Amino acid sequence: MIILSKPYRLLIMEWLPVLIATALSTNVYANNDSLKLLADSLSITDFNRAVKICDEAIKNTHNEVEKAVFYRIKGKAIYFKGDFKTAAMLYSKAINILESKKQKKELGLTFIEQAKLYRKTRMLYAAERSYERALNIFTELHDTANIATVLNENGVIYEYQKNYEKAIQYYTRSLQLNKIINDTIGMAYAYNFISGAYLLQNKILAAEENALSSLNLFEAKKDSFATSLVYTDLAKIYISANDPVRAKNTIATSNMFAEKAGYLDLISANQLLLSEIYKKENRFDSALKAHELYSKIKDSLFDSRMQKTLQELNTKYEVAEKDREIIEKTTSIKTKNLQLAMGFGGVLLLSLLFLTSYRSSKFKHKNQLQQTIIQQQDLSARAIIEAEENERKRMSSTLHDGLGQLLSAAKMNMQASEEKFSSNEKDRESFAKIVSLLDDSIKEMRGVTHQMMPGAFIRFGLSGALKSLIEKMNSDALEINLNIEGLNKDPDHNIQIVLYRIFQECINNVIKHAKATKLYISLMQDNNGIDVTIEDNGIGFDVNEISDGIGLENIRTRVNFLKGILDISSAKGKGTLIAFHIPTKPLNEKN
Repeated sequence: MIILSKPYRLLIMEWLPVLIATALSTNVYANNDSLKLLADSLSITDFNRAVKICDEAIKNTHNEVEKAVFYRIKGKAIYFKGDFKTAAMLYSKAINILESKKQKKELGLTFIEQAKLYRKTRMLYAAERSYERALNIFTELHDTANIATVLNENGVIYEYQKNYEKAIQYYTRSLQLNKIINDTIGMAYAYNFISGAYLLQNKILAAEENALSSLNLFEAKKDSFATSLVYTDLAKIYISANDPVRAKNTIATSNMFAEKAGYLDLISANQLLLSEIYKKENRFDSALKAHELYSKIKDSLFDSRMQKTLQELNTKYEVAEKDREIIEKTTSIKTKNLQLAMGFGGVLLLSLLFLTSYRSSKFKHKNQLQQTIIQQQDLSARAIIEAEENERKRMSSTLHDGLGQLLSAAKMNMQASEEKFSSNEKDRESFAKIVSLLDDSIKEMRGVTHQMMPGAFIRFGLSGALKSLIEKMNSDALEINLNIEGLNKDPDHNIQIVLYRIFQECINNVIKHAKATKLYISLMQDNNGIDVTIEDNGIGFDVNEISDGIGLENIRTRVNFLKGILDISSAKGKGTLIAFHIPTKPLNEKN
């Protein structure tokens, strides 16, 4: 981003109406770089004016690349206004155009903005992918300044994963590159990010030193937007240092900009910090008011519909990427085949027509056969899963009612005969061991029956069973976060059972293989069906190498059984994301 000096910026503000009127009358939007420069500058200072300029430019230019750039700038301004859903759609528009026009630098800049949005909404895997694409582009272009920017931005993901040392390594590399090219704004951001990582490690002095270095550089450039962000970061440092007076002063300075510009996200963050300060001062009424304002603003920024839209946009882009590759390869093959066919001349044309007709007929029969096979596979999968669940229920009942009662009766009889074993210390120890073994056997039997058909599932349905499962699995070694939304009306009972088995399989795979420390599970239901994402920060794997693993095959079989759509994304060292969507109509209904 290019930062204008204060006099030049004021001059542009004064002549803005004239500049726009001239552009409209002469239709020079397609080549007017000054408007892009102005809109980009306003996108972090005056969001509404930036949007207005972009809308006018988009309407008056026929240059698709210029439109894409203004889509990105408009998305950036709207992102800071807190409308993440609209911002994501604008970024997707820009990316589609820039990819088709092969505008690499502008595409890389758009990937950075898209990654920021994904990172903000905690779609970390999607954010990493966008940063990786941007880094590949700028490395190819030998663009040192933007490579440094991506390193800064990507380091934040490691912060979210609590890998602070790795984050600082990224920030320090960015700082070194910015020093080489003497980019003071880039240096300022690097200092700011380093400060934040040190604060998360509770290294207060190092955090303050780097924050002040960042503040001095931003103030020297008259960058009020970035300056206000650093003041908020300084407030966090002073809170950690138990200096509430300095913390409140820096928050007030930050709010001067945030309230004027309508930067809702920064206002929300500042209210949360004020709430924390007031609680430490035992001013609970003020703390409650500040926290209520924080919650109100935050709820307006994040909702389940926005999160779902972002996931859908990211999925659509991934699918479009694959489709584009297929189309390009198919087009190339068709072109070669056409050239070859034309070379044979008219005599072979009849043979070609006959062959085409034959292939068409063969394809039709093959397609019918494939449909029959798919139907048979579907019936087989249903039969296997239903038989498996029936067997689980039967075994669970048999163990509980048969073996469980026998073990409980044995324990009661042993306890009733306790006096016979109390003649000496050795006999009492033997008796205690026998009772202990019976207790262990009863617990083990109950654990097995719970795995087969948990009591929480019978009593509370899918939601209760999942919460019970997570409570049992949560530990210091693996933190599991569960988010359930929209399960007000329980889906079909068979769907619930199969979903529960999928979650069991996924969690067991993470525990056995992933070496993860965090697991995020999200289940959202609406009128269209159920959307599930399961993401861990483990070691990941090459999907192509172990695509036939028993665990993954079980998951695929069950999702197919539910007529769902499954996507498994992973790479070595990058964690794993499993996402699927299923319809919620009863399984016995016809498609």
